[in-house]
Amino acid sequence: MTKTVAEIEKKNKNKELEDREDLFTVDVICQCVEKGTGKTCGDMWQASSIIWDTLFQGAEAREKLFKEFLKVSTNVNYDWFSKGFNNTAADKKKKHQDFTPGDLGQILDRLIESESKSHEGTRYDVGAGTGSLTIQKWNGDRKQFSPFAYKPSHFWYVAEELKIEGQPSYALPFLLFNFMIRGMNGVVISGDSLNRSVSQVFFIQNIPDNHLGFSNLNVMPRTKEVEQEFDIRKWIDEPIDYVEDNLEDFFVVDKKDEEQAEREKDELDGMLNIVKKQNANNPDAKKMKDLSKDERDNLGDQLDGILRVFGIEPDKNIRREYFGD
Repeated sequence: MTKTVAEIEKKNKNKELEDREDLFTVDVICQCVEKGTGKTCGDMWQASSIIWDTLFQGAEAREKLFKEFLKVSTNVNYDWFSKGFNNTAADKKKKHQDFTPGDLGQILDRLIESESKSHEGTRYDVGAGTGSLTIQKWNGDRKQFSPFAYKPSHFWYVAEELKIEGQPSYALPFLLFNFMIRGMNGVVISGDSLNRSVSQVFFIQNIPDNHLGFSNLNVMPRTKEVEQEFDIRKWIDEPIDYVEDNLEDFFVVDKKDEEQAEREKDELDGMLNIVKKQNANNPDAKKMKDLSKDERDNLGDQLDGILRVFGIEPDKNIRREYFGD
């Protein structure tokens, strides 16, 4: 059946409306929240609170909420919440808060891409707000690939958003929402980026690696490994105990590093024992304690060369242990 001109114009008009960045007004956002959760929403503050609660109710509840937003628009190239949050929740007078406009985000993405040869890797956004800049970068990243070649695992996004102890972060729920509805992989850190006091570390991953799927949500435990990984110097607020995935995979690299370090230590001890035996079996060789400082330095330089051949980075403590100061 042939479509009429009016039908075509209506379709084009709807597509144009869908691509407009002012489509998601506060009223539209609240309508999506109400339909997706069954809870009353009157403003961005309430939307933030309801979304926060829904994110921790499991994949089924989250996806119901996500699908209500996707009914309004499937254009995920920009931050749906930016303008609504900027106009109602940002403290422009006292804290001079403002959020990155979409056009500026696109320019920054092009500038960053022109400076980087890498098409994969980690993207870092400090003071992320609701995620406008990260979304622009994500959109540019995925468009480097065909729809058949792109996988969420190609990129890792790290975003930090300010969280004051004992106070809610109104931007944080929207930031997490934006990561997860786009199927992104990464970490969101809520806290103070300057003094490294952190409330929570959210680990977000798309396990099926499906570019059309949603991501899962996990809150990282307060362990030494997490503190070291994210340079956390102080924990604030009560910990949130929420895990959807097996977090052991996150520490695989750490475990491998420990195993590699142990193997390197064994190799080093073996080589040093060879040096010691050669010295002990040589009647003309001086005992280690009888060597001059220059002789010890020379022997240490030789050992450093041996270590590098084996791919082991020399350590000054090795000389101190085996050859003295």
